Amino acid sequence: MLKFTGHPFLDVGVAAITAYAQKRRPEDVTQEDLGKVAAYIEQNYVIPPLSSTLTMSLPNSGFTQPAFDITKKRAYARVVSQGFMENALNNSEQCIFTGDPALQIPLALKDDIPSGRVFRQHVPLLSGEGTINFFPEGAAGLPISGEALLSFQFMTMGCAKCGGRLLAVHSENIDMTVQFAESFLQNNLKAILKAQEFHQDKMEGSLHSPKTLLIDTLCEIERNRRETNNEQNTAFSITAYYFTNSGQGPELAIYHLPMNIMSFVLHLQTVTYKAAWEVIVQRSWQLEKNSKNQPANIGANHKTKTNYLYEDLFQLENPAQWGRFIRTYFLRIPMRYKNQTDPRRDYNLQEELSLVSWQLVELFLRKVVFMDTTRIAQISALGDQLATYVRKQGGKRWFREFFTVNRPDFLRTQLIKANLDNIRSGQTSLFDMNGYIEVFEEGVDIARPDWRLARDLVLMRMIDQLQDWLPQNRDAIPDTSSENFSETETAEQ
Repeated sequence: MLKFTGHPFLDVGVAAITAYAQKRRPEDVTQEDLGKVAAYIEQNYVIPPLSSTLTMSLPNSGFTQPAFDITKKRAYARVVSQGFMENALNNSEQCIFTGDPALQIPLALKDDIPSGRVFRQHVPLLSGEGTINFFPEGAAGLPISGEALLSFQFMTMGCAKCGGRLLAVHSENIDMTVQFAESFLQNNLKAILKAQEFHQDKMEGSLHSPKTLLIDTLCEIERNRRETNNEQNTAFSITAYYFTNSGQGPELAIYHLPMNIMSFVLHLQTVTYKAAWEVIVQRSWQLEKNSKNQPANIGANHKTKTNYLYEDLFQLENPAQWGRFIRTYFLRIPMRYKNQTDPRRDYNLQEELSLVSWQLVELFLRKVVFMDTTRIAQISALGDQLATYVRKQGGKRWFREFFTVNRPDFLRTQLIKANLDNIRSGQTSLFDMNGYIEVFEEGVDIARPDWRLARDLVLMRMIDQLQDWLPQNRDAIPDTSSENFSETETAEQ
């Protein structure tokens, strides 16, 4: 009776119904299950707190009309939720969303809109009754089946309320769509019961920003999946729709996580990476400022709104952001934002050496950057050789110079000197020409555009190998909090 169509809002509604029925697939939902959903709508959509929440998704509907009494609202609820019980087989019109026979009944408690046609009050972000420009052949409204109409009505329950809007998450992986809807549904049911118990007109929503909430929920879903040994072998992406259908002005923002970023995030929940990643996540939460005279502190999880690491994951579709992401979160180079609650202002490599993890960096290079494995191996080998050189000969001065070098020709000169120094002392060569070119150049004397990123990667491999040496030689690390450390790291928010 239910099926996914590819329409994100309809699919979220189908997923919410599936989750409410405690099923895993929409094909398993029965007519009895649909009846329970319709009964829930009739009972709860007509009273607070849902009657106020629905102004974000179904404004101007019978649920939100202040002039309607409870009897009239419930009559409207029956009209828009029990259409699946109507026999529409004789209708020549097809549902625009599913291809099934469309309803022929009036979908309002008034006679001024065509029967069986839906508008903005039935389907979020659709055109209103007085607008025909975007309907086919000038016929106002869209034909719809009873199951599709019920799904759109229940879609709100499969969305997260945050920041005065709703967040709907959709994926080509239907199981992921259901799991997001299920997570949001359970939170909504709890919030509704709490609001009704304390006679509140509005239900609580998430205090997180939408992007932070999206990643936080994704990680929770993945952790639960791994605990139940539910294997996920196919790659997929997710798209989130952060919207309001309010009569004061509908708005829509779309957030997309492509397959490579998704793969990176999901792998971070495995035992191999989880511990190191969670420390970095914890130090990326928005700070709370107690007063004008007190510094910002990491707020309690229930009060924090934004995780900047989670937010920046959405910028990784742009390769120009890879270097900044690596330097900020993996190398702990601070960003000089004006926002006093941004924790990235206070990152300090000298104090956070233990957070530098080559395992995380290597995963990032494989899953996000798609760097060739040969180049990754060359970077790792060079970092190992240079770490040994620092211990035995180069010392703090050489490490600091390598850290702060800002021109590719200076970098080449420094590495050549270190190589010669190592050979004169009776050691083997630190690198060969092919290895150097693979890491830093596109050809002889032609530096790669990402040579600085390559230097940072070699540096992080060195730090990973010098975890016992650097704590005893912290002055080898330059003061990254200095305003003149790197002009490219200065930014405003």
